[in-house]
Amino acid sequence: MRMSVSMTAGWRSFRRYRASQWLAAARLMVAKRIVQAGWYKRRDVSTTRRPGRLFTFRLQQSEYFDGQRFRIDSHDIPFSHGMDWQQSRREALVGIRLRGWSWLRTEGLKEEHALGALLDFIATENGFTYRAEPYELSLRIQHACWWLGYHDRADVIVMQYIADAAARLRWLTEEHLSNNHLLENGFALCWAGLILDNASYRSRGLDILRTAWQSQVLPSGSHSEQSPMYQHILLARCIETIALMRNCSKETEAGFLVPVVASLAGWLSYLQWRNGAFPVINDSVERPLPEFSELSAALRALGIDQQQPVVAGPQVRLTNDSFECCFDVSGMEPAHCPGHAHSDSLQLLLNVHGESLLVDPGTSTYAAGEQRSRERSVYFHNTVHQRGDDPAELLGAFRLGRSPGVKLMNVSVNEVLAELTSTYRHQRQVQLNSHELKVVDEISSEEPAFACWLVDKKTGPVLKNGMLTTKFVTIQFHGVVGIELSEFQYAVDFGLFKEAVAVKVEFRRRLETRFILREASMS
Repeated sequence: MRMSVSMTAGWRSFRRYRASQWLAAARLMVAKRIVQAGWYKRRDVSTTRRPGRLFTFRLQQSEYFDGQRFRIDSHDIPFSHGMDWQQSRREALVGIRLRGWSWLRTEGLKEEHALGALLDFIATENGFTYRAEPYELSLRIQHACWWLGYHDRADVIVMQYIADAAARLRWLTEEHLSNNHLLENGFALCWAGLILDNASYRSRGLDILRTAWQSQVLPSGSHSEQSPMYQHILLARCIETIALMRNCSKETEAGFLVPVVASLAGWLSYLQWRNGAFPVINDSVERPLPEFSELSAALRALGIDQQQPVVAGPQVRLTNDSFECCFDVSGMEPAHCPGHAHSDSLQLLLNVHGESLLVDPGTSTYAAGEQRSRERSVYFHNTVHQRGDDPAELLGAFRLGRSPGVKLMNVSVNEVLAELTSTYRHQRQVQLNSHELKVVDEISSEEPAFACWLVDKKTGPVLKNGMLTTKFVTIQFHGVVGIELSEFQYAVDFGLFKEAVAVKVEFRRRLETRFILREASMS
């Protein structure tokens, strides 16, 4: 009997798990049944004292609430008592962000409006199918703790909800994923312990964070999932945790987070384009929130310096006065849980004179379907593929079967060489000088190969005589069999698109692509 697509995806994803992850996944399945049945030990609030002004930062969020409506990405959701908090009619991510309560941080939100929405949610939560989802539970605990601590409130119902949610979460921590979800579990338990004056929750949360960060921050300072967006979010959580621990006179217990924060911030500083945006790598957006300038200001307020990368990371930057190039030399990582990874190995992203030229397809949705598959696939990333042969076997919205091997072979100030191995071998060499960026692609197979260049349409690309002319550069191709142009919409944020031109260049074995500054090419 043939397995369904979902069963196949599940099996091939689970094969990536280590033995400890298999055990953790089995434990979580049992724990969800226990929590749904209400067999866990409920906790009563041990204190109703006002917590004091424990949170002093209001780091920016994209979600918004004014007491009458929520705005999440492009979705407006009216608020009414007894409303459909599950939002099952909408994309899953919208419901997660609504139920995650980050809208509590909306600047200018009246406290009575926030409390009304919280009480309505709490009154109806028992009927939710999402009641035992640990990621959502973690977000709710965090943002409820922030709201109480920022406004110095001691609402008994909200505090009792945090206590009960933390009791559930202790059963539901996501060790099987060992990614950003597990870190969010740790932050939530730590914050709940501080707000409720519960040493058990605080200790469990800090233990999770201490262990998880040992494996999730790479020597370069990049988070293991290699998404600038998630790295922003996790850096913000670390900053707020350090500040919260200091305000509770427990700074020494969170001392291990200081070097983590310094490394995370240093890597983001290394990646950032000069125009303030970030390369869109894997599941990410062009301008993540909180903004990096806001995080940097918070670090300065805490007296923490950024630590610049001292070893090559999963992405390598080549820059001069005109060019900013980001070269992705990583595989589908982390290997045990690559849910947010895209098939973008050996991709090149490029800004010229501070404006985007080569762009990423982006991430507009997490919903399984054609759009999600297209944005994750190799076919519209700025790299090389063979017809119908993605080096990664993408399954569903977040699953992965086969994945390519990637090796960084050489790196210097102005040159990088890397190799991808899949059903074929692809080598890409990138060289930068004052007026030109040269890319040489070599592929082992005799079959036709295709290089994709996703060019931002605002640069005005025009193909003439086998060359592509744009606002600042002329792109020359050597070793071409044929060139085809098509319109493409790339995502700069969830549900937000801009126009691009997809340039597909067919070649055999070797292709040389030169991005030459127009003033140099005309001299």
